[in-house]
Amino acid sequence: MVLIKEGKVFRDGKKEEVLTDANLSGLFSLPVKVLKKKATIRHGAKRNRKLKNLVFS
Repeated sequence: MVLIKEGKVFRDGKKEEVLTDANLSGLFSLPVKVLKKKATIRHGAKRNRKLKNLVFS
């Protein structure tokens, strides 16, 4: 997993190490809280996509 910020590698590594509150907050320059639930995305489905627990505060 690689996070890119302003055209440069911001963080890289295993997704569990990269997708943290601190890393995502730094990437987006605002507070982010990562919740540990699975999201369901159905590829190709337009009406029934479900993205759960994407929270910006």
